[in-house]
Amino acid sequence: MENKYQEYRTNTEKALKYFSKMLAYTVSPYDLKETMENTGARLVDVRKKEDYEKGHIPESISIPYDEIDSKLDSLDRDIPTIISCYNATCLLGAKAAVKFAEHNFPVMTLLGGYKTWTEDLHYAISTD
Repeated sequence: MENKYQEYRTNTEKALKYFSKMLAYTVSPYDLKETMENTGARLVDVRKKEDYEKGHIPESISIPYDEIDSKLDSLDRDIPTIISCYNATCLLGAKAAVKFAEHNFPVMTLLGGYKTWTEDLHYAISTD
């Protein structure tokens, strides 16, 4: 198996494709505000409602992962969506992004999620 990984690591064409796609669909916390301003994107927090109420990234809206299917029809599909979840190891963001993409929403994920925003970068949160 290590030989297969080595093949990928030395294939610059595959690396270019992979990293270009990753950058196209990922927003860093440093770039979040600018991306939202430049694209008109909305930030959707897919954590549980009670976690959102304890604290969330300013300007985010709460749509818990389990409620996405019932809320998609109420959202404008022309507005890009940035998905935020718990942390860098949480797959809820990626799973939510798949659901949004399946329903023809332009979608990206926030790198690191809420934990990176609050604990690693110490950015402000809202509790409204």
